[in-house]
Amino acid sequence: FTRWFIIPLNTLKMIPSGDGAFIALSIGCFLCERYYRIVTNTQEIQAGAQFQNAAAADLNVNQAFFRNFWTVYRHGVQHQATPKTFTADDGTTYKWSISADFKAIPTRCIRNGVTIICLDPWKFADSMVAKFLADPAKLEGAIAYEFGEISTPEAPFVCEEVH
Repeated sequence: FTRWFIIPLNTLKMIPSGDGAFIALSIGCFLCERYYRIVTNTQEIQAGAQFQNAAAADLNVNQAFFRNFWTVYRHGVQHQATPKTFTADDGTTYKWSISADFKAIPTRCIRNGVTIICLDPWKFADSMVAKFLADPAKLEGAIAYEFGEISTPEAPFVCEEVH
């Protein structure tokens, strides 16, 4: 966990002007999903309401707002490398803004009549890392998505292309 997540995240922090923020955000999103899917035992359940509701409750954020945040940030970053603009079922269009001035949890802001979900990606990622560090047993909670092992193979791999 330290080698694969904490060290890379801390290395990204050394890039000037916060230019590693989208990668930090990505780390925060996938650790958030991993953590709350372990908490809710929903790793193999496609519908995300259970883990999202648990995340919303733990972060003290409205459940519907968390789902909108998740669509804007997680789906945007993990599918297209940046957060996305999203129109919710109620017709509200959500845009995004990241800054060190914002909090570790998503916050709804209005600017010039536009609804914006604001977030500090560094604080968010750090808060997700902290959840695992505070409860290391959660690192072993994944079954289908268990961590790999870092080792030196005793025998070389024999690989072939599959066509």
